[in-house]
Amino acid sequence: MLGPRREAYAILSALHLRRRRYRVSTDKRSGIVNDPNREDDPEYIVRLIGQVVTVSLETVRLVRELSTLPLLAEPQYQPS
Repeated sequence: MLGPRREAYAILSALHLRRRRYRVSTDKRSGIVNDPNREDDPEYIVRLIGQVVTVSLETVRLVRELSTLPLLAEPQYQPS
């Protein structure tokens, strides 16, 4: 079971990864600019952060739920 600190860490890790990748960059060879900002949708980053937090919380919930399931016993060898 994950405690509150681990839950918070999972969310912050996901946000940190997204933040590191969310930047304007230029490919050195081709000169192609990768700009994740959307002038036509200024609220995109707000929705993206909300989606990252939602997925993180759902993942934590599922991991917590999985930890309560009984483990399947290994099948016992039955000679034929």
